[in-house]
Parts: sequence; C-alpha cells; structure tokens
Amino acid sequence: AFPKLEEQAAEQARKEQEEKERKERLDKLAATVAVEAPYDPLRVLNYTEASVNKMKKPDYTPNNPLFSIVGYDDGVIQKDMRLKVEKALRNAGLMNTDYGRSVLTSIAPPAVPRPDMVSTVFKQDEG
Repeated sequence: AFPKLEEQAAEQARKEQEEKERKERLDKLAATVAVEAPYDPLRVLNYTEASVNKMKKPDYTPNNPLFSIVGYDDGVIQKDMRLKVEKALRNAGLMNTDYGRSVLTSIAPPAVPRPDMVSTVFKQDEG
C-alpha cells in the first residue's frame, strides 16, 4: 500500500544488519588483540627482561645512569657571577628596573658564547 514506507523500512533493516555485522567483526578483531596477562598490580615493581639482562653484563655498575645527562650541574651554575648579582638585585627589589637590567647586561658570561649561538633577532638595523 505504501511502497515508500516499505522501502524505508527495508533500508533501515539493511542498515541495522550492516551495523550488527560491523560490530561482530570489530568484536572478533578486539578478541584477537586482547591482553591475556593476568591481573598483577605488583608486576610494575618487578625488573623487566631487558633490565635483568643488563644487570647480568660483566661491565654493569649499579650507579651508572640509564641515560647521559646533557646540561650544567649546580656547581657550574653557582660559579656564574650573573646569578649572584641577579639574586642580590632581586633581594634589593631592583631586578625589574632599568638599573638592574643595565647591571646584568654589563656582566660578561663565564665563557664566551660560540659565534653560531648568538641571535640576531633583537639586533637593530644599523643602516
């Protein structure tokens, strides 16, 4: 009697069937990649296989860092005169003044910066 309604109902049924099949395929896929490890919260505290193998090596020392650290230690930083002057200016409340900025810029760094590390971003045009 109503072909358009029957057509819509058939389309709806087809979409529902496709969605059901899609969900079944996804569930099957999820089952193939599901984690099969037993629940063991203390497992995170155990050594990994790689760390155990590393400890078995003859040249292993327990205090060796895992990664090399690139940077400055606190001794090098404390030797920098700019840090001491900055701390004194901050304690005196002069850090954010023109005087404080001029004092800090007049102090030379402990080592001359490499030429390729000098930025030209803030240089004024001299022409």
